[in-house]
Amino acid sequence: MFKIKLILLIVFLTLMGCKKELPNPENLDPIYKDLLSEKKQIEKLLKDEYSNLENLKLEKDKIKPRSLERKISIKEIRKSKEQIAELKQKLKYFEIRTERRRVEARKSYKIAFKNEKEWPDKKEYEIYLVNKRLRNAPMNWNYRVPKLHANNPNFKDLSKLAVKEKEKGKNKGKEE
Repeated sequence: MFKIKLILLIVFLTLMGCKKELPNPENLDPIYKDLLSEKKQIEKLLKDEYSNLENLKLEKDKIKPRSLERKISIKEIRKSKEQIAELKQKLKYFEIRTERRRVEARKSYKIAFKNEKEWPDKKEYEIYLVNKRLRNAPMNWNYRVPKLHANNPNFKDLSKLAVKEKEKGKNKGKEE
């Protein structure tokens, strides 16, 4: 009985005492995972746009020449080709960005493993998310800037909102 306990203790200590580097640490990196998901999303959009272009070309061949429908169809084909070019460019960007992040993740993992630090860095991921949110922010001025003048149909009077908030606070105090 004592020998079995001793063998189990030795096996337990050897398994728990050894630390080994991961062969693919980038799979634990949330930034790498996010870049991969965005790359797959772009690939799917590109595939859909190619099928859309094929359908538009087939429809164009069925339309009579020198008609308004044909001109509209040609315009849609041109837009689809432009969209494909844009998606190809984005796909190339994400391929490069993903590969670079894979290399960076492996390098930072090895450094963190040698120094026995926590990896992946949560602060780096938070910064990435903020940067991503800012990159994807709408460029529409009306969406980003508060409506502070009464002539704007989306105007929100901040003084009236403050008064309403005070009234809500008073009503809550009376109900209690």
